[in-house]
Amino acid sequence: MKKILFAEDDSTLSGPLAETLREEGFDVTVVSEGGAAIKEALKGVYDLLLLDINLPAISGITILQKVREQEWGSSVPAIFLTAEDTSEEIFDKITTLSPKYYLVKGSTSLNEIITSVYESLQG
Repeated sequence: MKKILFAEDDSTLSGPLAETLREEGFDVTVVSEGGAAIKEALKGVYDLLLLDINLPAISGITILQKVREQEWGSSVPAIFLTAEDTSEEIFDKITTLSPKYYLVKGSTSLNEIITSVYESLQG
């Protein structure tokens, strides 16, 4: 069973998406705050990180930066979620972290996120 860390502070998204991922057979850990997310992420037990960029306390970008510093974390697939398009400066920072996907929540359906999860875990 693939393990996913899902860091999202919007429960209207995290609840339904986590439930759907569990129905698909994934083991999903949901955290709603950046500090808890980084603590979980650094355990190194996840097959995929699904990270909201704008989390309270610590951003998804900072979380992935810390994970990428770990030996195991250099290749763990990650998907960024955001509520809005980001500035060029932030987008440049994101791309240096090599996420598999960068998805804008308002224009990405639940099914598209699930498809991105499957594609990210394939290789």
